[in-house]
Amino acid sequence: MSVWLFGRVSDKAMDKIQHLHFSYTTGYARYASVSYSLEEDGQYTAQICPDGRPEEQTVSYVVPKDVAETIITLFRKYHVGRWNGFHKVDKHILDGRSFTLSVRFDSGSTINAHGYMRWPKHYREIRAALDRLFMSIYHEKQQETEESN
Repeated sequence: MSVWLFGRVSDKAMDKIQHLHFSYTTGYARYASVSYSLEEDGQYTAQICPDGRPEEQTVSYVVPKDVAETIITLFRKYHVGRWNGFHKVDKHILDGRSFTLSVRFDSGSTINAHGYMRWPKHYREIRAALDRLFMSIYHEKQQETEESN
């Protein structure tokens, strides 16, 4: 079965997530970036580095598989498979913002996209949804940690 159509990944090929990494910059100051990862190794582990935190403060949590299923549903809704191969840069802006998305699926398909002051279609919706999802996990786990202390 072919999953490539002009570099795009079909919605059907976006099956079970093996690896996901999404990051973006939020400004020009130190630690002005956000990073989310999801890894499958018999269970899903989320790694979250919120805005304003150094990379060394990235936290990891085991999460239910419905987190990955939520992401797949989101990606299909906004046709994120069309992002594959998106590598656009605005060379006229020196202090801009950027994003990176890398996903590997069980089907063998991958999505790789990067932009610097250029964004694929529905970027804002995807970023906002991933922020809500990962930051809800982050806040829930932080609260659990505080309550157990």
